[in-house]
Amino acid sequence: MSLRTSKLVGIFGSSNPAPPNVTLAYCLGEGLARRKISVITGGSKGISEEAAKGALSEGGKVICFLPEYEKSKKAKTISVPKGAHPFFLLEGSFKTRNMLSIANCRVAIFIEGKWGTLNELALAVDFGIPSVVFSGTGGVCSVVEDICKAVGGKNNIYFVETLEEALKIISEVLDRI
Repeated sequence: MSLRTSKLVGIFGSSNPAPPNVTLAYCLGEGLARRKISVITGGSKGISEEAAKGALSEGGKVICFLPEYEKSKKAKTISVPKGAHPFFLLEGSFKTRNMLSIANCRVAIFIEGKWGTLNELALAVDFGIPSVVFSGTGGVCSVVEDICKAVGGKNNIYFVETLEEALKIISEVLDRI
């Protein structure tokens, strides 16, 4: 699979999500796989893991970018479901992983999250990656609209409340690319 030509969507969010967001992430992975859209994650527990499991349950492709092997082994938040394709960095931290995950996706999706998720969203904006934010999921996603107002503009960010809205926007954006 070529990263350059594939329909790749990154899914980012909390490693300790609220139960409704666990279900949302799983269903999002399923919906993307049904549309033949591959998933990129940072290989963490929580949102990333559930989205990966959902995609894999429908025969989808999942790519997980991970910090270098020794750091990944020590991290308590790393989880790569069986069937996903892990890519360990030769060197690098979780921030390096975040940058590579974002840089390789065509659309980035955000559910809940804390500082790492905010870092990933900021990278997506900097790289010009269209981003879908589930604004009703809590965490940093609940304040992104306020941040956009404070800094002036949505910066290619789409705010959604439902899975159906997100899948529609993702399909439309990928069709334009």
